Amino acid sequence: DTAVAADSAQSAVPTITTNIRLRKIAKRLHAVRAPIHSWLQTQQYGVFDIVFADPPYNDPQLSSVAELTNVVTANGLLVLSLPPTITSPAYDNFSVVKHKQYGDATITIYQKQS
Repeated sequence: DTAVAADSAQSAVPTITTNIRLRKIAKRLHAVRAPIHSWLQTQQYGVFDIVFADPPYNDPQLSSVAELTNVVTANGLLVLSLPPTITSPAYDNFSVVKHKQYGDATITIYQKQS
């Protein structure tokens, strides 16, 4: 099984890469520096059981988050973190299984219908 950590912030990828190396999980977790929209167009990993989306709170780019729904397996989960000032969107073929506010973040967990 493979996991991918994609982040567009230049400073994030070295930190992610260091953590991957320290945890000795390089065969299972790959760090990628790219905006999610660009990564989705070129990624070759297929679909994922769990997708965690934590877009920048000052510009959540919900259209790019919506594109992530295409890489979630049937019965898979999409976990979305947003500021509480933004309403969690609805996605076709997904149901909300949990929605909770934690401090300055609202976490919504969606499950894709099979």
